[in-house]
Amino acid sequence: MLYMRNWQAAYDAATGLLPKYELVDFNASPESGDLPWKATSPEAILAWERPFGGGNGDLRGASILSDKILGLLDEATDNRRNYLNPVNAYDENWTPTLLGYCVNRSSSDRVSIRIAEMYLIAAEAGSYLPAELEKAKGYLLDLKAKRLKPEAMETQRTKVGAMDAEQLRTEIADERARELIGEGHRWMDLRRTTRPAIVKTYKDRTYTLNANDARYTLPFPQSAIDSNPELND
Repeated sequence: MLYMRNWQAAYDAATGLLPKYELVDFNASPESGDLPWKATSPEAILAWERPFGGGNGDLRGASILSDKILGLLDEATDNRRNYLNPVNAYDENWTPTLLGYCVNRSSSDRVSIRIAEMYLIAAEAGSYLPAELEKAKGYLLDLKAKRLKPEAMETQRTKVGAMDAEQLRTEIADERARELIGEGHRWMDLRRTTRPAIVKTYKDRTYTLNANDARYTLPFPQSAIDSNPELND
């Protein structure tokens, strides 16, 4: 319903789940098994897929966060920064060079759908329903209160409380980027919302996806079209 922009149905489905599951409070130093990307977490609704992992503190298997995503996580106030690992490269003398950060997750972690996303869906869908706008702000703040340090919340409540619907949606998009790192949502979130330009550099080559690029829609493979000609219709 979220992807179809059926806001009322998305709002009703998400808010209907909120009382049934518990958000993990990152201020309370949760046990490892309670963390949201664990199948045993009280946040878990469905836990099948492996999230992107963090490697071993170097390049082996690490998915390095972009500067944009890292910049959204305030080191002074956001407890989610505690669950990032530095990624290092080493020269012939084993001197480390910091390349960036990745999420601290293992190959045994599993996460598909969890209640934090339902708070974000309730907030986003509610922002499109004028009668639910204030409740939508509350759902976003409920999640923030479990992730940010207590001293940050007064500022957040003032900031979010003053937002109009469009500003709230921008903040929700940023919160999805903070909360759902490595869980497979980012591409679809960009595709279904603003479709911004993306520039990546790899081995001295730069690759650009333009804003609203046609490549935001992934085509059917040619082999599938050859076998099913009506896919072109």
